Amino acid sequence: MKHDAMIFDVDNVLIDTSKSFPVVIRTAIQWLWVRHLKLEKDSTAFTTEHFRLMKSYPYFNDDFDIVWILINIAASSQRKSLSESFPGVTDLQGILDNFKGGDIEQWIRHNYGIKVPRKLVRKLCSEIYYGEEIFLKATGKFPSLVKCRGLWRFERPYLDLSWHNLALPSGIYTGRYKYELELALKILSWEDFPSELAITAEEGIKKPSPKGLEIICKRLKSKKPLYFGDAGSDRESMEKLGYGTFIAIGDVLKDAPISFPDIQTALESLSLTEGPSM
Repeated sequence: MKHDAMIFDVDNVLIDTSKSFPVVIRTAIQWLWVRHLKLEKDSTAFTTEHFRLMKSYPYFNDDFDIVWILINIAASSQRKSLSESFPGVTDLQGILDNFKGGDIEQWIRHNYGIKVPRKLVRKLCSEIYYGEEIFLKATGKFPSLVKCRGLWRFERPYLDLSWHNLALPSGIYTGRYKYELELALKILSWEDFPSELAITAEEGIKKPSPKGLEIICKRLKSKKPLYFGDAGSDRESMEKLGYGTFIAIGDVLKDAPISFPDIQTALESLSLTEGPSM
């Protein structure tokens, strides 16, 4: 099939976030356990295996919500120790299998109760991710929970190619907010990427909804898009779209029919680049 457009997820596709968002999640869980719940932190609790597992499910794409979900599950145990309260990977898989979609907040409230507010979690994670300087620029407010330089600084590009040198018209469908995307585009040296071809969280569209893909396809006049993603939410978004081809990037979706270890390899293998690298 000849394709007529490319659409990209951002995290772990265009940008290496292995040292940013997973660390934000782990740090936030520990902070909330000690500072908000006033309990005992005796382990790091959150692991790479937890992260990969949650990302393989279509409804757990939001990294900040991962914190909120896990901290409330752990808090429901009513134990003081984080290591004793935190679900192991096998237990977590059983928990995630029970969620079939719908209102995540209602599901958490019904099954585990809410001891940590979602709003607090999102604010904390934003402060850890952005750091003082960028948080002020992004929100117009000074951080009030933590002071740090921001873990976004540890992100690196997975692609050393300008978007101008891609062989097909391209768009971006991401769960990032606009300012988060601007940081990623800066890291990629894609600052001039057209804003109308990037769907961010401000649009009110959340994966695995196909709506973001639909909008980009309409703007690109695409009937046969390729969508490069790394998570279950990306794959289900494409399945719900009903046309085009999903390309899995990374090691989360090991059962995907078409997959590549990284985006650079994918584009070169599929002959989707033209012109010199940056």
